[in-house]
Amino acid sequence: MNPDTPALGTENNTVEKQKEKLIQNLELVRDGTTTTAKFVGLYLFQWNLQDMPDLVQDWDFMAKCWRYIPADFLDRLFVTTEFKGEDPEHIIDRNIVIDLAVSTIYTFAIFMPAEQVGYPKISKRIPGLLAALNVQPMLPDDVTYEILQVLQMYAITPLGASFMLDGQSRAILIQAAKQDQAAFKILRRAFIVEVHRGQSATMLSRFHDTMSRLIDAFKDVPEMTAFFVGAFDLLVVIQPPELRNPPPWLGEMARILRESSIKRKGRDAATFLVGILQHKYPMHFSAIMFDSDACAIYNKKESISLSWRFTQVRAVDIRITLTSIKEKVDTPGYRSIKHRLTASYYIIAGFINSRKWRVSRNSVECAEDVQTPVPFTDDVVLKIRDEISNLCQKTMEYLCDCYDDGLATKTGDSNLTFPSTISDDDKPAWLMSHEPHIIASVTVLALWLQQDASARLHDEAADMMDITLKLYNPNPALRVLLIIIVHQSLCATDGMENFALHRGWEILFHDLKSIVVPPDQTPEGGRGGGPPDDANANRGMHLLRLLAEVAKYGLGHHERLKRTRHAGRWNEILELASSLNCEGAAALWDLKIALLDTMSALVDLAAEMGVITVEAKRVKELVKGVGTLLRRVRWGGGLGGG
Repeated sequence: MNPDTPALGTENNTVEKQKEKLIQNLELVRDGTTTTAKFVGLYLFQWNLQDMPDLVQDWDFMAKCWRYIPADFLDRLFVTTEFKGEDPEHIIDRNIVIDLAVSTIYTFAIFMPAEQVGYPKISKRIPGLLAALNVQPMLPDDVTYEILQVLQMYAITPLGASFMLDGQSRAILIQAAKQDQAAFKILRRAFIVEVHRGQSATMLSRFHDTMSRLIDAFKDVPEMTAFFVGAFDLLVVIQPPELRNPPPWLGEMARILRESSIKRKGRDAATFLVGILQHKYPMHFSAIMFDSDACAIYNKKESISLSWRFTQVRAVDIRITLTSIKEKVDTPGYRSIKHRLTASYYIIAGFINSRKWRVSRNSVECAEDVQTPVPFTDDVVLKIRDEISNLCQKTMEYLCDCYDDGLATKTGDSNLTFPSTISDDDKPAWLMSHEPHIIASVTVLALWLQQDASARLHDEAADMMDITLKLYNPNPALRVLLIIIVHQSLCATDGMENFALHRGWEILFHDLKSIVVPPDQTPEGGRGGGPPDDANANRGMHLLRLLAEVAKYGLGHHERLKRTRHAGRWNEILELASSLNCEGAAALWDLKIALLDTMSALVDLAAEMGVITVEAKRVKELVKGVGTLLRRVRWGGGLGGG
């Protein structure tokens, strides 16, 4: 045996003596007749424990120690304003007293299992810990850190959450959040507990009050990154109900976010916050973010508004990011890049949606029926048009690269599982159609192509017709957006030919047919599954308008196209219309009536072009009768009366 190594029995004796010494200190805390004696005992316990770090791992012993410390004594330490030592002339600083109480609770709360400590004994000390955060002068940073760590740990308990969401407690935590991000985490955890209990009106009222107080506390802070991140974390937790009016704090939040575009710091955090606000308050936030007040000119020389400046910054960031995104696919930060792209694209979409733009080759103007005019000079509106058009061009290049280079298979969400029926060739399109940043980019393309009359973008959209159609089937949530892109592409030079070349009619007509005559239609006329009938009817209207345009094109160029894929397409609409009945959900009746009207117009055009005989027009009269019947049922006439 090494002579320097103590014998096992000697080491055990040393540990026991250490434990005995600590218990003696705690007996003074428990049995002391004066507050000063108790304070000295607790101070000695903490001091001696620092020299015995291994004992902290002895949970049974620490639980025994915890039982020696009276809870009311800890409470007294938090509220004592003047504390005298053994010498009456010696006044112990209040912060030292609070430091002792905090360090004691921290020791037992952090280093011991919760079941050993007991939730109530710690949780009921939370008011004292919160009050300590409000002490002036402020506590040392290490003491504040210990308080916040304990509060974070116990915010997930029902009792702890109740204490922390009290009005006064929230006010203290909000002020603490200006110094330490951990305060936001405490609020977030407490709201999570409340949400699990059920989103009551009281809880939502507390949440809105918290957001209002946070904005008021941070509105004059130069560096807003911590606020943006903290507000984002809180919004993730809450699922607000649909509101007729926006919450009172939303307008001020939008103002702060717009002003953040002028500063470089915090832009990414602001982008994420805007993204989740648009998701949580879709009916209100974009209108507030880009309203007339947002158009106040901040740069008179260039006539640039904060709303456009904020949007422009995100557009530039997207274009730069897409240029180098391939090199970052396998890096740890790639997921964050995709999240930022998603939020940025939705910001662009919000700006486009805030006005009805008419974009021609040389100008951008706002529709007359929109209440908020574009307060820009002609030069600036052309810059807006060029910026968004260039962004859409870069986006289409990225979508093509993403599909052609197989980036989708490398960047898809690992949590997604392929359907068993999908082939290897279809996997890139399936993954792309489920990527949030791809969905967001397609949203911007669909919105801008509807309003940009320039030929360049429509030609480029027609060139990627194959990818657009491949994305159509995998994700139903994308279909209406893709229909809009395809429809806008038809006016391009090669739009119709590319549509036919890539089986556009087969893909879209099959979807329309499945809506009008669902394969899983129940005897009662409902659907056995799939999207709601309202969503189906809306998509069906978009499909019908697109396919009718293709059919009319085929009829108008019948002689030239009769040997191509366009020939005879109008007949399929005629056959579909002739198979209609009065069954099915009421939401689909308007679609069926529109289909009959379209069929009638196509028959007239076909007769005019000499494509059909007079006898074929009798079918029109038959279908017209079905249309009349549908209208009577649709508008409440019923089936009675002949």
